[in-house]
Amino acid sequence: MSSLLSNTDLPPLNIDLSGNGTVLAQTFSGGTAAANPVNGGGATWSTAANCVTIHTSPDGSQIGCNAALNDQSPTPATSQLFANSSGSQGTALPGWVMGWLDGGHILVNHYKLFGGNLPLFDHATVNDSTGAELSTSGLPALKSVQVLAVDSVYSQDRNAIYSVSSGAATWLSGTVSRGVGAVSGSNVIFTSGPYVLALSH
Repeated sequence: MSSLLSNTDLPPLNIDLSGNGTVLAQTFSGGTAAANPVNGGGATWSTAANCVTIHTSPDGSQIGCNAALNDQSPTPATSQLFANSSGSQGTALPGWVMGWLDGGHILVNHYKLFGGNLPLFDHATVNDSTGAELSTSGLPALKSVQVLAVDSVYSQDRNAIYSVSSGAATWLSGTVSRGVGAVSGSNVIFTSGPYVLALSH
């Protein structure tokens, strides 16, 4: 399936770069996905499974694939954890992988069905690299996170920095955000109206 990454393909739907900058993982239409070395070469891993969003571990050795939210299942969010190697079969994980906090800890969102067919956020957990649940997180519902440390994440949709363990906001801005932002060093950089702002955290 290395042809998934040829220059004749449609643009990827979702991408993720490993923390060490060596592995680029991508998802494509139909739920297919693949990972390639950044410095070139064929895919080191690929899958035809239902993979709509993707997250690589900091060293690029493992990959978390999220399936589409399912409104017909008692478990509306499911994922698989793969080794970044050809032929990896994956390990099922109930929940939605939000990102790797470090090489041994994964932040996972869990959902429940409301009214029989509407997936709603229930809680978040910290799982180990095999998918086993280690602890419950106090985090609220977040659409995406930028991992800052093993116990700290930035949410661009809420424009806030949170403690993973307690769920408490450790930084908030009183300035209205358009939901686009990132942390760089000691600054949170985000859009507000027609402006791009940088505030210290």
